[in-house]
Amino acid sequence: MTPRLLGASLVLAASLLAGCRDAPPVPPKVDVAPAPGDPRAEGDAAARRGDWSTAAARYSQALQQRPDDLLLHFALGSALSQLDRTTDAIEQFSWVVQHGEPGRAEVVTARQWLQQVGALRTPADNQADATEPARTTPTVTDQTPAADARVGMIDGRTEWPGLGPHERRRLSVRLNLRGDSETTTSINKRLNMEIGLPFELGRVPPGRYRLVGESKGVTLWDVPVTVEVDKTTTVELSAGNSTVPPSAFPPPS
Repeated sequence: MTPRLLGASLVLAASLLAGCRDAPPVPPKVDVAPAPGDPRAEGDAAARRGDWSTAAARYSQALQQRPDDLLLHFALGSALSQLDRTTDAIEQFSWVVQHGEPGRAEVVTARQWLQQVGALRTPADNQADATEPARTTPTVTDQTPAADARVGMIDGRTEWPGLGPHERRRLSVRLNLRGDSETTTSINKRLNMEIGLPFELGRVPPGRYRLVGESKGVTLWDVPVTVEVDKTTTVELSAGNSTVPPSAFPPPS
């Protein structure tokens, strides 16, 4: 079992640091109903009651709206650690360490967790990367262009026939946007989400890409996408453009 962290973005830093233990206390319940349609608040409420699967799904949904929110990345990583989804948790905590101020409580906690699972990158690793050719799958979660860069956006929805509401909540899909030309080869954006939800990938440099969707090791989609400056490209991911038949879709866990 991997170390677990508390997963509510509103929990105090001291409580989060205490969560480095293998069996942290459940966050105190707060009798405040989340605002309807607010995935962040819904994620916090789910985390307070120990519903980590729902918390992870809601935090992932909130990150589609605020992809640069450090607290949301930390909260999602914490929920994923509770679900023993170590690889996904590593991805979120690595983002926190890479983008947060070194002394910030969430960054310190994320670094401690990464050290415990043997996933913390050292300065020597970073120096080695600088001399290596670009990898097929970069370790960076989101290579964001400069603020003044001319970019576009991708949005859409994932869907699959025959899945009821409860099954959708138990099925996660990882979307990978990979550069498919000389000008985009270094770009790789990743997004974890539950099936059936809308998605959004913002600040994408113009050019050709492949949008790949995977669930439990099965590649469900591999769709070519062209992004134009100041435009939104909509991509619908369903059984109609899947790389596998419906019978090959992994069952809910």
